[in-house]
Amino acid sequence: MVKIMKSRPEWDEFFMMHAYLAATRSSCLYLNTGAAIVKDKRVRSMGYNGAPSGIGNCLELGCRKENFDIEFESKGSGTCRGRHAEENAMSLLPRSEMKDSDIYTLYYPCGSCAKSIVGNDISRVFYSELYKDNDALTDELFKEKGIEVIKLELDLDKIWEFISNLK
Repeated sequence: MVKIMKSRPEWDEFFMMHAYLAATRSSCLYLNTGAAIVKDKRVRSMGYNGAPSGIGNCLELGCRKENFDIEFESKGSGTCRGRHAEENAMSLLPRSEMKDSDIYTLYYPCGSCAKSIVGNDISRVFYSELYKDNDALTDELFKEKGIEVIKLELDLDKIWEFISNLK
């Protein structure tokens, strides 16, 4: 028997679900996040936080910060093996593919990722949660470039119910 869907996710919800799906591949022991780059209602790239291809990741080697007794909050100090989800997603596309695209990411981007988002001419940023506080540099860069920032929280229970009903 074929089930007929009575409703389906809105486009933005659908694309944010891709970011959540990408996060399931994360190799960080402490924070799982994902990103999806979308243009013309098509997912062009997805990324998750983790070590670059070809080297050991934290699931295999343990957390480098933990191994060297470095405070977890020491972000941006080059102590982590992993790259951010946004960086990994952007690294898979040429700049021309990202112009006027949208990025969906679980967490509000950090300043470093914001620089890449701005530099690649991405038009809109959708995020679900703040990691801590908004990064002031990120706010400044997005405002200066005119990038639209949209907080999009998914009702994960509703999504799971929808997926469960597909059987």
